[in-house]
Amino acid sequence: MADGYVYEHRKVAWDEGLLTDPNLIVHHRNGDRGDNRIENLEVKAQGVHVREHVEERGYVDNQYGRHAV
Repeated sequence: MADGYVYEHRKVAWDEGLLTDPNLIVHHRNGDRGDNRIENLEVKAQGVHVREHVEERGYVDNQYGRHAV
């Protein structure tokens, strides 16, 4: 972030060589955002990440609210 703060899961993925591009998303496979074990982290493109969550949930949350798809 602009202030130098880095989310722990992103740092773990970066340090392990999983995250190589800061524009990619680090996804928690089991859905637990506090579980930052490397085996629970998966790097994805933003569009892929959003599409998978929409398919899983049937809706998308964004700055405009929740929208069914």
